[in-house]
Amino acid sequence: MKTVLMLSLLFLVGCATVNMNRGNEFDETKTNRLIKGQTTKEEVLKLLGEPMSKSFTADNETWKYFYQKIISKAQSFIVTTAKVDTEIKSLDITFTNGVLSDYVYTFQPFKEKHEQ
Repeated sequence: MKTVLMLSLLFLVGCATVNMNRGNEFDETKTNRLIKGQTTKEEVLKLLGEPMSKSFTADNETWKYFYQKIISKAQSFIVTTAKVDTEIKSLDITFTNGVLSDYVYTFQPFKEKHEQ
């Protein structure tokens, strides 16, 4: 009986799902409020929060918002393979003289449907 219980537990552990996140979640629906030549850095900060990173050139400042959700499902305990799926959101905002001059939003959805 103990052997059956132990094997059952090992099987369940082998089929585990792991969810991981990288970056900071942000609300991409708020990008419709970004207006080139008008929205300031302070307004973006209030709207989206702190960016993940900031970079600078002689004329511009770029803020990067990034979020990645990773789901890894083990296929079997005996054969240690994992099926990995990822969803990525990225928003790059460029400012010139403190005012938004350009932005690019990209989204890569999961390849499969997952329960949230």
